[in-house]
Amino acid sequence: MTTMTRCRKCGAATSPEDLTCRYCGHRVNDQWRAEIRERRRKRRRLMLVIPSVSAVVIAILLFAAWPRGDSGTGDGSISASNSYISQVVAANGALYANVDLPTFPNADDTIIQAGLVARDAGRAIKGGAQEVSSSSKWIIFQVTQQITDSKGNRTRANVFLMKIDIARMKMADYKLTDGKAVLDMAESVRRVRPISDKAFQIYCRGKESQANAQRFCGVADQATNDPLLMPNQAAE
Repeated sequence: MTTMTRCRKCGAATSPEDLTCRYCGHRVNDQWRAEIRERRRKRRRLMLVIPSVSAVVIAILLFAAWPRGDSGTGDGSISASNSYISQVVAANGALYANVDLPTFPNADDTIIQAGLVARDAGRAIKGGAQEVSSSSKWIIFQVTQQITDSKGNRTRANVFLMKIDIARMKMADYKLTDGKAVLDMAESVRRVRPISDKAFQIYCRGKESQANAQRFCGVADQATNDPLLMPNQAAE
């Protein structure tokens, strides 16, 4: 049996299924009010959830961007620390890192860029680079650059080799240590002449040379008989 109700406006009999009074048109079914209340409840709940989710996302982004302590730097390997490092080989108690640089417009940029590459390698070493073993005392940066030989063929040639104590690179604070400071860590430098002459002349004796790595330049000016700095050593 269908329960009849009456319109609150005109008093006419209505059915519970009716949305409006068939006589006066007044809305008699309150289901729509319940639906509106539910939608409002969901909207309020969503307005509470969105700020919470946004706060979590912002916290994650801030954590990712926040400067880390210097003890955990590096990319897990020296090879991965800089795209110019083409190979790292262990030999004679040292690590040989081949640094294959492009040809720069300014000759002394070769030395500047080599310092930046060495700094990236140092960060990786301090971060626990996988290539460094207990027997590795030195890292040798063998810097090469593309040149054109007397027959017009393009080839790679050594520009200079630089030896740095790995223990010293582990102790450096790389938040404060730039490429110039890493160059000045060099224990010995072997210039490959005449290929290196122009780069060293501009970097070490040019008009702006006082702002460059003076200890590195002083070591490079000394003739070195260091057996670890023989060219092509990394190929052994």
